[in-house]
Amino acid sequence: MSDITINDVAKRAGVSKATVSRVISNSSKVSKKTREIVEKVVSDLNYIPNSAAQNLSQNNSRIIGIVLNSEDLNPLLNNTFFSTAINAISEFLIENKYYTIYIHCNNSKKEKEYIDFLVKSRRVDGLIFLRNYDDESIFNYLEEISFPFSIIGKPNHAEKYLWVDNDNIKSAYDVTKKMIEQNRKNFIFIGGSMKLNVTKNRYTGFINALDEYNIKFNKEYLINAKFNEKDAYNKLLNIVKQNNIDAIFTTDDIFAIAATKAIESINRTDIKVSGYNNSFLRKYVEKDFLTVDINVEKLAIEASKLVLKKVKKEKIEINYSIVKSKLIEK
Repeated sequence: MSDITINDVAKRAGVSKATVSRVISNSSKVSKKTREIVEKVVSDLNYIPNSAAQNLSQNNSRIIGIVLNSEDLNPLLNNTFFSTAINAISEFLIENKYYTIYIHCNNSKKEKEYIDFLVKSRRVDGLIFLRNYDDESIFNYLEEISFPFSIIGKPNHAEKYLWVDNDNIKSAYDVTKKMIEQNRKNFIFIGGSMKLNVTKNRYTGFINALDEYNIKFNKEYLINAKFNEKDAYNKLLNIVKQNNIDAIFTTDDIFAIAATKAIESINRTDIKVSGYNNSFLRKYVEKDFLTVDINVEKLAIEASKLVLKKVKKEKIEINYSIVKSKLIEK
């Protein structure tokens, strides 16, 4: 943890230690101007109060925070990846006598502020992020203060953090290759934001397979959608109606379900569709398409194992875990 002391904060802010303590304890006996000065110094120095640092080192809270990015709030009910991961993490942690809280806000700035508050106020012993961020400033901050956390998804700076993931490039390559071998050439690619590494990696695997077979991809058929069926359906429908498409590669079963509904609505059931996650939604809506079982439970458990090792200060030989995925056709 950081070696910054209350004396350092007081000196930098030009106030007494007592004033710093009052600000930290949210006392009303401090003026707004002084509070703002002290809070800025606390933030700049990444100061953690002594009591918090002691509790963190002793793992007294026995609580691990599960971080849902603000973009995940809507898909939480639609996308079984998040609900399955949360359930697996919670069960594993309970078995190890740890408990969970869920961390999410309606925008990323508030989310970071809340995480900062939880860390500095010793409310949690560690964090598990359910996805990586293109902006890794929060990861960098947590690493600098040696606060335990793990990520589901390969981060940009994979050597720095604890993370778990599938080989998304390879699985996307395998899916695309299988569709090409079924005489598919005119593809749509639909995924989430390209700010997400999972989307970028699956797109890379998709393009690698097309390149190997000398198939040119029309970038007009690259669709980025919100993680809900309606948005994906609406974005797919016009393209499918107006173009000679014979395959739709999607990065999630939610998108694949939307794709099957879109092609059924215009009687184009000859179009091949692929998905990801092998979710129960696929069986529930009775849609038959090629998908990838990414073993969400295993991803969640491996992320939990890594963060607990860090919390308990156990030796970690490898900072990541790659979980095998499997193609599922029916």
